[in-house]
Amino acid sequence: MLSENRDLSLVAGEKEEASKPTGDFLAMVSSATVAIFTWLSFFRTAGGDPVRGYRTPYGMVSLVVGAACAVFALSVLGAKFVNDDFRLSRSPGWAYSTAASVVVIMSILALVMGYRGYQPEYSPVLVLGSGLFLGFAGLMKF
Repeated sequence: MLSENRDLSLVAGEKEEASKPTGDFLAMVSSATVAIFTWLSFFRTAGGDPVRGYRTPYGMVSLVVGAACAVFALSVLGAKFVNDDFRLSRSPGWAYSTAASVVVIMSILALVMGYRGYQPEYSPVLVLGSGLFLGFAGLMKF
């Protein structure tokens, strides 16, 4: 009986750890920066003209995932401030981690494979870093 109470107290402590808004805030900020950095130039043409990230397949996927994750994290944060007993205490971690994996894979593909022979810019590296922070935010929710 005593060990069952200890197990329940551990579960309650873990639930309280996972429901802190720090990971949600970090996910919101990092996914918004993914969207912002994707909007910037990803590649340069031979003439030096920028090719915006949303005009490439890598950037389009990263932009959609980053924007959707930012809206989701903002809604989770808003719901937690309105209701302390909000139900999504652990499941946002899966959403944040999934978004992070897609963003990291897309930015690595943009760096390695390129697009139409254009020269890569700094934005895929910044998107990769923001995706890693988004993955860290997902880890904070477990």
